[in-house]
Amino acid sequence: FPKGRWSGLDSFFPWGIFGTGFLRGDHEWWAGDYEGAYGIYSRNHLNFIAINYEIEISRVGGPALSTDDWSSAVDAYAAAVAPLIESARATGLKRAADMRYLDTGRDPYDGYKPLLPIAKRITQEVHPDDDIIVAWTLADEPGIESLLSMAGCIRALRETDPHKRPGLVAFNALSKMAPY
Repeated sequence: FPKGRWSGLDSFFPWGIFGTGFLRGDHEWWAGDYEGAYGIYSRNHLNFIAINYEIEISRVGGPALSTDDWSSAVDAYAAAVAPLIESARATGLKRAADMRYLDTGRDPYDGYKPLLPIAKRITQEVHPDDDIIVAWTLADEPGIESLLSMAGCIRALRETDPHKRPGLVAFNALSKMAPY
């Protein structure tokens, strides 16, 4: 991360740790509380988790994101992610917020501006502090056909995030990475 571009850089260990997995049901590895994996990681001097499928806004908010009543989707997302924020704060662990599919149900050709009110609530109300939420998970194994949608999400987050937190994109195959 270039110096001066991200306010959390000074206290962030760039090597960190990445935890991934399908985190639904009884086997969620963060265990929903301080003594879950967040506590184990922090006691072993690990300070960052960038996870996919942790609390994903489209899975929590679903189709409501694409309506004029998107605020209820953000409320549901905020409630779902609150225990993780509390656990991260208690352990001092930094984490990424899963913003994949922020544009659920929206036409990417409408541009990024319809996403600004949703992104603003997320960046400034749900995840206002860069001491816990230090990055946005934007995509996981994206195809080139999703580039326009992802670009809109990136632009909306950059314009509304006062901390200018970086975005993360997970590529598992170089063939998928090459078009980007």
